[in-house]
Amino acid sequence: MKKLLLFLLFSTLLYSCNQTNSDKKDDEFNKSFKKQIIDGDIIKDNVEYFDEETRLYSNFKYAIAYKETNNWTIDYGASQYTIFRAYEVDSGSTFSINVIELGEEGTKSLVSTHTLIDTEEKAITMKANYISELEGVNINPIDFNLKKSYIKNFPAIKSTYKYIDRHSDFEYEVYVISYQVERAGNMYTFTLVCPYMFYEINSQYYEDIFLYINFLYLDY
Repeated sequence: MKKLLLFLLFSTLLYSCNQTNSDKKDDEFNKSFKKQIIDGDIIKDNVEYFDEETRLYSNFKYAIAYKETNNWTIDYGASQYTIFRAYEVDSGSTFSINVIELGEEGTKSLVSTHTLIDTEEKAITMKANYISELEGVNINPIDFNLKKSYIKNFPAIKSTYKYIDRHSDFEYEVYVISYQVERAGNMYTFTLVCPYMFYEINSQYYEDIFLYINFLYLDY
């Protein structure tokens, strides 16, 4: 479970920041949504819909919906596990939804998300693991925090941190907010990446992006 959370967080971050990274493979995971479409296991039009007028994205396979309210550009991301991405070209801000279907072995190992950090010792260990993974891809996190939270009443782990992004002779602080939720054998990661200077000016604008996530009814 801890390995899964780490994988989801950092695959999301790397692709959101347009860095080069190959998706890891793990026997605990089923084929990604994109791979299932390519292989003909599912028909895209039957399980996914985006309403251009209301800007409401719905994925019926994973029972998840998101309403994009800021008129950001929408695509489906570079990672094979990304099912939805919205980004603002001018600011470089990105919001993404990643979903991993756990294989049979992964499902057996599931525990309540909150129990992963329900003691100080567990939280310290999890935080150290996250930071180690970030440093492994040349990102040095600043003010890294983990806490129990909720997305639409589902237990979630919320992580936040900053890091310095450098290009040529230019650098700026980036802020990352991520929520990870398990539901019905699927692990969802909702991630926002934005320049910290914009977050400082209007933090509520960015925090409110997560309010438009909705879990749909499951009939299985």
